[in-house]
Amino acid sequence: MRRLALLTLVSCYLLVLFGSAVRAAGAGLGCPDWPLCFGLPVPPLSADGLPEDYREAFAVAGRPIPEFDPVKTWMEYANRLLGAAVGLMALVLAGMGLARRRHAALGLGVLALTGAQGLLGAGVVASRLMPSLVTLHAVVAVAILFLLHALHLALRRDEGRLRPVPGGGRARRASARLALLALALALAQLLLGTGVREGVDALAASGVPREGWIGGLGAVFALHRAGAALLLAACLLLAGRLALVHGRALAGRSAWLLASLAAALGGGSALGLLHVPAAVRPLHLLAACLLLGALFELALRLRPVRPSGGRPAG
Repeated sequence: MRRLALLTLVSCYLLVLFGSAVRAAGAGLGCPDWPLCFGLPVPPLSADGLPEDYREAFAVAGRPIPEFDPVKTWMEYANRLLGAAVGLMALVLAGMGLARRRHAALGLGVLALTGAQGLLGAGVVASRLMPSLVTLHAVVAVAILFLLHALHLALRRDEGRLRPVPGGGRARRASARLALLALALALAQLLLGTGVREGVDALAASGVPREGWIGGLGAVFALHRAGAALLLAACLLLAGRLALVHGRALAGRSAWLLASLAAALGGGSALGLLHVPAAVRPLHLLAACLLLGALFELALRLRPVRPSGGRPAG
């Protein structure tokens, strides 16, 4: 079950990357219907496999779809296949949790949110990529990642695979509060980032040239940039405290934290300086999600452990 939880977690991160790549490539309507693709279980390789009036027959939100593009269609179809694989893994995880009666709530939570995510994906397509639904789709994805991190961590603890974290209860609570502060800042950055993405999409749709996108974003981009500075400070403080107070027990997670932070900030800088290149957007989102995962795991690991019937233990 632990291995399956880890595989599902890695697959979800890949799904975040691939889903963002689909969005950045403008392939979100590559399959204009759901759960089939052009009414078929497997889409064609060319428009020859579709009826002549396919643009009107598969209209989305009352508007004809673009001309058939096999690359975009198969990008979206592969994204759906990976999502279906994650759904099947979530179903097996929930069944294993129920059979063991341990961590069943986490397994069922993953399954429920994965099912909701599939329905949201259908809504995103039916609404012709409505920005608010796209944002909700991203928020649910992060919630699934958090549940999978919690499940995998609990299963590792059951198997005795976690190194004890040095430090008394008071020291660990202080570190946990700092991790939660950094996590809250990272979540705020994610939401501001979705606002930036919606603004960029609106500017692009209105015909503003790429060079004018960043300048046309206004306050949301300024807040996102200021939030990045706060997040950087909080994460550096947290990494320093982990090294000084808790030793090497969390060295791996601390390295993960700093690496994902550097990648997220570097990606954000590249987006601003290079006028939002499509190739960087998926990498920026993946780095942001990895940073959220690292902070969430650190917050869980740093909680003082309560022995049954006793006071919090160090």
